[in-house]
Amino acid sequence: MSQISSAPSLSALQFRDFNRRLALAFGAVILVLMTVVLLAGNFLLQRVVNQEEEKLSTLLTGVLAESVSRIGFSGKYQARLLLEEIHKRHPNIRYLLIASADGRILAHSDPAQNDQRLPPEIQASNLEVMRTQTPDTRTITYQGESLREVTLPYQAGFDHAVQGTIQVGLSEASRTAAIRQGGMLIALLVVGLMTIGIVLVRTLSRRFGRPLRILANDLQATLQAVPDILFEFDRSGRYLRIAAQDDKLLARHREELIGQLVHDVLPRPAADTLLAAIDEAAENGSSHGKQVAFELPDGTHWFELSVARKRAVTGQGHTFIVLSRDISERHAAHLQGLLATNVFESSREGIMVTDPQHRIIRVNPALCRLSGYSADELLGQTPSILLSRQRSTDTYSSIEQALFARGYWQGETWNRHKDGSEYPLLLSVNAIRDDLGNILHYVSFHADISGLKASEAKLEHMAHHDALTGLGNRLLLHIRLEHALSRAQREGSGLALLMLDLDHFKDINDSFGHAIGDALLQQIATRLSQRIRGADTVSRLGGDEFTILIEELDHPDDAAKLAEDITQLIEQTIELPNGSEVAVGCSIGIALYPEHGNSMAELLQQADAALYRAKAEGRGRYQFFTERLTQEARQRIALETRLRRAVSNQELRLHFQPQIDTQSGRIVGAEALVRWLDPEQGLMPPGDFIPLAEQSNLIVPLGDWVLQETCRQGRAWIDAGLPPLTLAVNVSSRQFHYGNLVDKVSTALATSGFPAEYLELELTEGVLMQHNQDVSHTLSKIRALGVRIAVDDFGTGYSSLAYLKAFPLDVLKIDRSFVRDIPHHEDDTEIAATIIAMAHTLRLKVLAEGVETPEQLAFLRAQGCDYYQGFLTSRPLPADAFAEFVLSQG
Repeated sequence: MSQISSAPSLSALQFRDFNRRLALAFGAVILVLMTVVLLAGNFLLQRVVNQEEEKLSTLLTGVLAESVSRIGFSGKYQARLLLEEIHKRHPNIRYLLIASADGRILAHSDPAQNDQRLPPEIQASNLEVMRTQTPDTRTITYQGESLREVTLPYQAGFDHAVQGTIQVGLSEASRTAAIRQGGMLIALLVVGLMTIGIVLVRTLSRRFGRPLRILANDLQATLQAVPDILFEFDRSGRYLRIAAQDDKLLARHREELIGQLVHDVLPRPAADTLLAAIDEAAENGSSHGKQVAFELPDGTHWFELSVARKRAVTGQGHTFIVLSRDISERHAAHLQGLLATNVFESSREGIMVTDPQHRIIRVNPALCRLSGYSADELLGQTPSILLSRQRSTDTYSSIEQALFARGYWQGETWNRHKDGSEYPLLLSVNAIRDDLGNILHYVSFHADISGLKASEAKLEHMAHHDALTGLGNRLLLHIRLEHALSRAQREGSGLALLMLDLDHFKDINDSFGHAIGDALLQQIATRLSQRIRGADTVSRLGGDEFTILIEELDHPDDAAKLAEDITQLIEQTIELPNGSEVAVGCSIGIALYPEHGNSMAELLQQADAALYRAKAEGRGRYQFFTERLTQEARQRIALETRLRRAVSNQELRLHFQPQIDTQSGRIVGAEALVRWLDPEQGLMPPGDFIPLAEQSNLIVPLGDWVLQETCRQGRAWIDAGLPPLTLAVNVSSRQFHYGNLVDKVSTALATSGFPAEYLELELTEGVLMQHNQDVSHTLSKIRALGVRIAVDDFGTGYSSLAYLKAFPLDVLKIDRSFVRDIPHHEDDTEIAATIIAMAHTLRLKVLAEGVETPEQLAFLRAQGCDYYQGFLTSRPLPADAFAEFVLSQG
């Protein structure tokens, strides 16, 4: 082991060799000098005594120096005890003391003198002894007795940095008596001089050497037993000395460390901490408890530092002894304990610890919150206090059996709250064993899964039910229908699938808004649910489409009777949340098992085909499926497919119906009407494909094409020299609300160069009845472009003076249904006259549609109607024919 001290570390063997050599030396000297012993005996004996004193002092210096080097760590106390023990055992030694370089008594055989200061004259003499490293002997008077005081220097620590003096006060009377007795013995017993000398040496060895040998051996064993590393640093943090049993704990090889600064060796945080400890020791004498960490080849190590200040013998200033103790395992255990405590206390899952007898010894706050019990109420109880008595009667015994067999158990169970309520729980229990396999504790983790169970139930409901109405959705219908078909096939029974669609629901949705439409659907769902049997299923497929599954159908007439009841039920007036009352009807398609299909897909398809036929035949009725309906459904699908290609394949055409000034007969404009030149069916009127376009959302791209083509054609006519004419374009509700209409109108005008003041957009009453900020904002933007706005088919919807006044309108178009029977039908004449008068009062122009007879024109002219259009003047014409017609009219 590396040693800090420069004094010899003596073992018992070294002491025995020394005794033998000393005895032989004395015998030889006595034989040679036997003839002259009478003349020189006294001188030689005195010399021998002096040498023994010096050797005794040297031994004391070596052993006590080891203690002095550890004065900062507990050596001071042991040194003091040692001096006191020597003083007691050796009466001829009147006192012993160890003094530091600055004159402070570190240890004294008289405890009262400890930590006192040496007199200045003695301190000056001691400094000379330390400087010359030469022992000093002088005679003094101590407590009335003449003593011989021997002062010896000592050096200890790293590079002999710890210096001081050891002073021994020997009685002169004892020495004088020894010399006198020795001379008499030499004179009288020359022959026995060698024997006496040997006996004397051995006596001295026994009296002074044995305690020193014991002390040396103890100190050496202590240093070897200490696993800590000892360093000596100067004030700047430079390595001076190192004593370490294991070089693996050094940042570098010790030869590389000597002379280096800590900042050049250790990471900055560790170096800063060490220098802070040295600073603290420089100010206070010592520093304890600071910790540093840095990487070694086998990983990160933590060290605890204890620092003591010492002064160098040369007077070059303080150096510092640093004891570095490896506390890596203790630090890791502390972190693990801290982590375990934090996890236990902060876990959101309840944690319970029991002893091997299942008595609760610890619970965390989460378990207390979960169970409603305080920790004091649970400690000492068994976990069965928490188990549900109704739902978990066998759980406790199952857990015990699993723990005995496997050492763990996990599963779902039910616990009982302190208030008696019960909650679902995911429970995990583990047995904790020692190295011998003995059970120390049981640890259980309690996770409340009430929210998870509720979420599962909610998701289950959401997956199979409509969010708006609470009725079953398409998925639930499929499950119930598959089950019903399987049952019907086993039992040979029948069933019916009714598919229901509300009539004119789109008008209500457009007029009053989606929120009102949703409220209407909810009331319809409530009526349907109240009408059917518990065994039947009502589902909402989406929009205003519902289905009713009737199981155990005895006769098709039962399905027809239910359809009639539902039709009458739906037709009853419904009060909406906005205070309005509306009446809607419904159309119903019916498919029967086994007559119309044997699978779910067939029944759904057939019911849908029957529903379409019921709507086509006038709505407000039901229709059973036939093969003819299937063929028509297939034709509709094929037609929709071709219509999707019509725009890109340039199969659409525009026809224009002239609009005539009633008074002058001059052509003032035209309404653009789309036609489809289908490769399979030829030119198709709008009534054959516009409803399909609205159902399939094709109305938006189709309407965009009409708008762009109308503006392009209008610009071409102007460039060809035709007089400017107002061109009217129909805008659907979907196109208005979801088609980004303002931007598309602006783009069409800019691209074509058609003047905005000659473009007129025709809107239905349904669009305007949805009186909200979006409608008003859109209309204002359109008017800001310079485009005119007309209300088409006025009088057929929810006519209101409020929107006529509120919105920026230009023209009212009287629907052809009010013109057809003029002048023969009094009601129609009064309605037409009223519309014209009202419009003029609001400073709006009026255009009558469907004028086919001179009598109708005469009546309208007499009432002041501004414009008209109809077969009386011309049918809708292709663009070229329309241009020729305009030119022919002059």
